[in-house]
Amino acid sequence: MGQSQIESDDYAPHRLDESLGAPLHVQLPVLEAVDRGEYRAPHAVLGPHLNLVGHVGVRTLQRGVGGVNVLSGAGTFPMHRELGDIWVALLESKEIGRVPDYRIQRIAVDGSTVTLDDPYRHAPRLGELELYRLRTGGPEVQRHLLGAHLQHYTSPMGEVEGTGFVVHCEDVTAVRVCGDFNIWNGSTHAMRRLGNSWIWEIFIPGVGLGTKYRFEYLEPTGTWVEYADPLGHYSTEDPDTICLVQAEGFEGEE
Repeated sequence: MGQSQIESDDYAPHRLDESLGAPLHVQLPVLEAVDRGEYRAPHAVLGPHLNLVGHVGVRTLQRGVGGVNVLSGAGTFPMHRELGDIWVALLESKEIGRVPDYRIQRIAVDGSTVTLDDPYRHAPRLGELELYRLRTGGPEVQRHLLGAHLQHYTSPMGEVEGTGFVVHCEDVTAVRVCGDFNIWNGSTHAMRRLGNSWIWEIFIPGVGLGTKYRFEYLEPTGTWVEYADPLGHYSTEDPDTICLVQAEGFEGEE
């Protein structure tokens, strides 16, 4: 079974009434792996998910904060710390069974706030057709679909700009992105494996041109190893591991 698929036992509560009127239940070992940034399918836990009665629960991984809120068109919803740096809340929704647009508000210890979009609420850019093209196409297809690509979305709460990261990496337990946007702590941006492929993906809002980044791979031995993006544009600061997000068609210096 592919690593992006869900183990039902990971999410099933021991009693049905535990899941009614509460966010989707997640077993403790899964939450612990997500908190460490090592879970095989982080989007299955983080972000928005419907519970058994169609209410929307949101989980987010936020480190170094005094509190977290979810902002939506229906108001402000305080989140509570579930485990480690994982925060969770249940949203009110005008339409049962539909996920509303929302943002995450980080509250610092001094009370200051910053509002961010949630990487884990976004669907993958690559579908079955793109995965097929990667299996059957050549280097040009890889350059078009893999690597770091600027993306733009329109949503009810405003325009969203960011970068989609896609990398091919086989025989690893987890992959994540670190960079100057997360203080080089990749545990906050674990990637998901797409289907049964060895393609890993995440869209990170707010990451723009010139952003420095690299990938981290968790080997089966439990060791994290840092690598540059095989299709990235290398930084002169550290060409062995660090790349720069560049505009489409940028070729760099020969």
